[in-house]
Amino acid sequence: MGGRLRFEALLQAGSARGTATDTLDTVYAGNGATGAYDQVKAKGKAVVIERSDEVSPQERTDAAVAAGAKALIVVNDGVGPLMEYVGESAIPVATVHRDAGKALVSTAKAGIYKLTVKQTEYTPFVYDLTREYPGQVPDRALVYKPAKDDLARIDARYYSAPVGHPAEGYRSDFTLSPSFHFPEREWHPGTRTEWVTPGQVWREFHAQGVDGGLPWVMVSGDNTYTKGSTTRLDWFAPVTRPGQSESFGVCNSRWQNYMTWNVRAWASSSDKMRLGGYLPWGETPTHLQVFQGDTLIHDNPNSTDMQWIEVPAGNLPHRAVLDAERPADVFRLSTRTHTEWTFMSDTVDSDFFEPFPVLNLDYKLESDLHGDVKANATQQIALKPVSTGRGTVPGTVTTVKLDVSYDDGATWQKVPVTKGADGYWAGSFRTARKPGGFISVRASAETDSGFGVKNEIIRAYGLR
Repeated sequence: MGGRLRFEALLQAGSARGTATDTLDTVYAGNGATGAYDQVKAKGKAVVIERSDEVSPQERTDAAVAAGAKALIVVNDGVGPLMEYVGESAIPVATVHRDAGKALVSTAKAGIYKLTVKQTEYTPFVYDLTREYPGQVPDRALVYKPAKDDLARIDARYYSAPVGHPAEGYRSDFTLSPSFHFPEREWHPGTRTEWVTPGQVWREFHAQGVDGGLPWVMVSGDNTYTKGSTTRLDWFAPVTRPGQSESFGVCNSRWQNYMTWNVRAWASSSDKMRLGGYLPWGETPTHLQVFQGDTLIHDNPNSTDMQWIEVPAGNLPHRAVLDAERPADVFRLSTRTHTEWTFMSDTVDSDFFEPFPVLNLDYKLESDLHGDVKANATQQIALKPVSTGRGTVPGTVTTVKLDVSYDDGATWQKVPVTKGADGYWAGSFRTARKPGGFISVRASAETDSGFGVKNEIIRAYGLR
């Protein structure tokens, strides 16, 4: 205010949101009741009021809107921050801490200062902070004021193949269960700096299509971040193909001679988060078949799961085949996938279903936030055989193969790959000359223990 004072404001539930900076004249309107505006010219100004039990949050908001206010700032009359639902407000409504608000009330009463109001609809940073006191009742004030050096930093990248659109997400501390969480508004594509308490077990969730489209949900496995570390996390990044994480209660598992199979059809590649991604049940074509040897033991034409199916006893080879499609006018990339997993499964002498691992592939090719890479250029690509779900795939990976296509899989060209020290198999290829097209990917990996995976992903990347 006046270039001298700063006030941290908390936007209220139901308040209008936007991204703008306005410099406004200020006026004081008492407790914000309708009558308080009788002698106040509020049109086009920032109105400062003091919270009172005599006037409800929606009443004071409606009064400010009726008076033509450009913004409403409520000074709390109690300790701590104030968050109240103000109705569906047409103007931004924010609250200020009681102590800081004293100076704001004084200057508003004087009416000679201007207030610069800055709002950002989608925050460029978040803090997820938590503390636990295992096995004890805290003997100190519940105050947590970490410095940046005490936290872990996450450089988050949110990809979106279509044009930008609203999204939502949260990070929840699963060190203590059950966990509590509230989705935050996001904008994809975009980047964000995120600070978290190290050493905690975090599980993360993000969703696109929350503005009335076809919701695409992505859920991570359980992750812990180290104090002082910086981690890059990619959400909704290519390549999108089936995957699974320990976040889902139903997983690939076996009890006695019964088997359950469950993967998520639309999971993003990530070497850190073990993502599972899905669309609403029945909204897109999905077909799962499971074989023991050459015998079909389960056929699900509608989804990606098989539950409580009896299988032959003993350690025998199995194969799961999943075909999935989604509309190109909504998602643009990974419009069709075909995946085959081969694995061994033995009788499990247990009282519960025990998870078993299967082989999967993660992909790494640096693209922009729309999933596009440059046409007519040499690109570096890498694949990493990984375990889907819980546990480690037995044996040693002996073979990894990769092909790319520029005509949606009608023809393919081989990309030789070699294994690096980091477990990735890397290669390079020259992209098609013309921008505007797509790169499809066909890849496979095999172990010496009867486990394998094959991916065919149509329109895995775009060309710009």
